[in-house]
Amino acid sequence: MAKVQIEVDEVAYQQQQSALATLAGILKKPGARKLLQQAQKEAFPDLPIPELDAAKPLHDEISGLKQSLADVQAKIDAEKAEQKAEEQRRQLKSTYEAGRETLRKNHRYTPEGIKKIEEMMEAKGILSHEDGRLLYEALNPPQSPVAPAGFGSWDFAQQIGEGGTDLKKLMDSKGEDDQLVAKMARDALNEFRSNAR
Repeated sequence: MAKVQIEVDEVAYQQQQSALATLAGILKKPGARKLLQQAQKEAFPDLPIPELDAAKPLHDEISGLKQSLADVQAKIDAEKAEQKAEEQRRQLKSTYEAGRETLRKNHRYTPEGIKKIEEMMEAKGILSHEDGRLLYEALNPPQSPVAPAGFGSWDFAQQIGEGGTDLKKLMDSKGEDDQLVAKMARDALNEFRSNAR
């Protein structure tokens, strides 16, 4: 067979040599060779490349396992987050119930009073019953007791000095004189009946 000589431009020859050197360098490095083979497979899917074709089932199985592990980990993370949220809800509910019980026992609030405080707490975004109670009491101070008209203070010493001889005798006997107690009760009843007419 006769050899044919083809005339090649020097620049094209240099480019071919450079490309061959680059290709040889890529093929020497396992990671780079794999990338080149993957690029070939991407460009020509039907091209047989034994290294990639043999590894594909294993690669697919490993990818499937990785995805399964990621799914399991995501499920575990979601369950942990839900458990943490549930624990926080339980603690919040327990604290809320304890605050309600403190209002009832320590501060003697009725269920209606507790309801008013909790309504205000909800409106103001307050979580603590103690803070709610303090604000409620600051906004709704208790009324001062008013003495009924016509009644003075009970000053027994003054009554004794104003001729309360029966009262003085009762004090001296330390409440042991039953006849005197009965007499004072009759006198008080008679005075009440006479004023009621």
